[in-house]
Order: sequence, then structure tokens, then C-alpha cells
Amino acid sequence: MEHSKQNAVINALKTHDFLKTITQLREVGHLFLHEKPAKISTSQKEEVKLYLENEYYREAQEYPFKAPVYDNDAALWAAKIIYHTALFIIFRKDSDNSIEKLFPYFDKQIQPSQILSADLLLRYLPFLYHTLENIDPKDILLERLKSILNNWHYSAIDLHFSPGQLNIELYYSNSCLQQLFFNRIVVQKNQAWGSHPAINKKLIQHLGFYKDQLWNSLSAITIPNDESE
Repeated sequence: MEHSKQNAVINALKTHDFLKTITQLREVGHLFLHEKPAKISTSQKEEVKLYLENEYYREAQEYPFKAPVYDNDAALWAAKIIYHTALFIIFRKDSDNSIEKLFPYFDKQIQPSQILSADLLLRYLPFLYHTLENIDPKDILLERLKSILNNWHYSAIDLHFSPGQLNIELYYSNSCLQQLFFNRIVVQKNQAWGSHPAINKKLIQHLGFYKDQLWNSLSAITIPNDESE
């Protein structure tokens, strides 16, 4: 479907909370929620996937190199994670026993397509994480969200904790993802990421002559036996 036709369909479909929540978060940075949200129906999921596919290819026009193909499953999974996180923060009527059900781990292999498709919405999860942390730093949901983000490093770069087990070769396997990954680290000026042994050398090479201009405080680290290669 052409993007202009997709937009017309999407505008006509903005009638339920799940889609409204996703579109308003993407478009104006606000969350739209009702106190008694209904269960997400199959048709609502399809509408959200249509919207996110359109958003992905619109955003991908600005990506460096050739963007990976859009992945419906990863995008919808991330949309539900964001939606349920917002509901928990604002209303918190579900019990802690429902966390595993409402916040499942992604059940497929993570590849560049999944990383960038999920990031359409997972990029907002660190903000929600910090919001919940400020409300209750002992909230059991925090552990689950952190565990999720430790598997989706591109979306977690602006969090304060250091990257966990980082499959860096996955990020280096796709030129588009690699440059976007480095760009986000630089924008966030996250020293934990910029000084990571698997990232530091290649990131400084990526910055080249603009390194001091873009991130003057980033220093090269010494790695025994050059483990970054």
C-alpha cells in the first residue's frame, strides 16, 4: 500500500486507546490512556502494525545506508510493552503476578530488522523506566524492564546503567544499524557506552576528525591484546 493511502487509513482508524497511545507518543510525545482499557483485539493489533510500518519506512528515509526491512512482530511486541508499562505506572490495578504475562520477552532471534523496528517505541522505555524509578525505586516492574532493555541495547543507550552482555557483532553486522548505534551513543554522551571495550576504538574511528568537536571528553581506552578487534 502506498504511504499516502496508508496515512488516510490510519487517520480513519484512530479510534481506540491502544492506537491512540502509540500515535500520540510517536507524534507529540504524550501518552493517551483511559482508566479501564479494554483487552487489545486482533484488529487493533493489525491497525497498530499498519501504523508502525508506515512510521518505520518514513523514518528510514533518513537512515544512513540501506535500512533493514521492517519487522511486524518486533514492532508490535514493543508497542505492547510500552502500552502496558504506561498503564502500570498510571493505574497499577494489575497485580505483580501479571508482570510476566504482560511483559514477555521477545521470543524470536534478534537481528538488525528487529532492533530498529522495536526501537520505534522501545526508545521511550528508558523514560518510562526513570519515571517509575522516581515513583518507587523498589517497584518489582523495574527489574523486568531493565532485563528487557539489556536485550535491546540500541534502545537503552540513554539509561545510566552500563550495557550488560552486549552482542556487539550484531550491531556491526549491518552498516545502517552500526552508524545509527554510534550516532545515538554520541548524542547521549554516555560514557559507559563510549568507553565499552567492544565499542570505544571503533566509535573513535567513526568520529574521525570530528571527534573533539562532537565528544571532546571521550578518551581512547587501552585494551590488553586489542580485544576490540
